[in-house]
Amino acid sequence: MSIIYKTTNLVNEKIYIGQHYTSADDGYLGSGKILKQSINKYGKENFKREILEYCTSANVNEREIFWIETLSAINPDIGYNITEGGFGCKNGFKGKHHSNKTKQKIRKANLNITIRKSIMVMLNRSKNNLIKYKNVLVTRKIK
Repeated sequence: MSIIYKTTNLVNEKIYIGQHYTSADDGYLGSGKILKQSINKYGKENFKREILEYCTSANVNEREIFWIETLSAINPDIGYNITEGGFGCKNGFKGKHHSNKTKQKIRKANLNITIRKSIMVMLNRSKNNLIKYKNVLVTRKIK
């Protein structure tokens, strides 16, 4: 059983529509990027979640799209949703993984990044010149 829920910011009354698969009473408010930023800004206590509909896993994406459209949650003046719903993001990559070959290409590309002077200073000060930059361990000697 799945649910379609609406999370409401009690301060500015903006809404977020989402789908959830686990317990309806687990305190989950949503995973949208803008929603998370707003929760950090206003505090979790200023949000409430209500269940709009119980669904099957077969129609949950369709129902999420319906509710986002019906409540205009994609309108930035009204809601926090940034996509029309169903399957999460538009690029279709959610739930998939990079191949090992692609991961290697990403690592190689990240090793050729240009490091800002402020990061170079941090590198000089860090133990053994190691620092994480964009989740890549950089081990460069600074001249």
